[in-house]
Amino acid sequence: MGCNGVLGRLWQRNAPRAGLLKGLALVAALLREFRGMGMRLTEKERAAIVRAAHDAFEPGTAVFLFGSRVDDARRGGDIDLLVEAPRPLSAADLVARRTRFVASIYYALEEQPIDVVITAKGTDDDRPVVMHARRTGALLGRT
Repeated sequence: MGCNGVLGRLWQRNAPRAGLLKGLALVAALLREFRGMGMRLTEKERAAIVRAAHDAFEPGTAVFLFGSRVDDARRGGDIDLLVEAPRPLSAADLVARRTRFVASIYYALEEQPIDVVITAKGTDDDRPVVMHARRTGALLGRT
């Protein structure tokens, strides 16, 4: 079953009860979840990234792919990742975890270009890159 069929049925079931604005928010959330269906990562790449996150970050961390790799119409591009830790990290902890995370991915994926942005879940991080990644990112996995 395609993404459009699932979204259509969920919209028909939930939008009339939820009201138009809540229905639109539902569709936006569903699109974010389904966006991962078209991402330009192999299963090996996705698994390596999720495994690296499990090794480097604590439980409750989410990893999102954003940028050109979530757009099937584009070609090439580095791997842009947003890591949402369950709590804010100290500067030293952030550097250590990021280094472990990136080194593990580089080793597994033969040094592909990777950009990593780390933030804490639920914070009002107003960096434009974080706001863009949260708005357009596709969930790769959770620890």
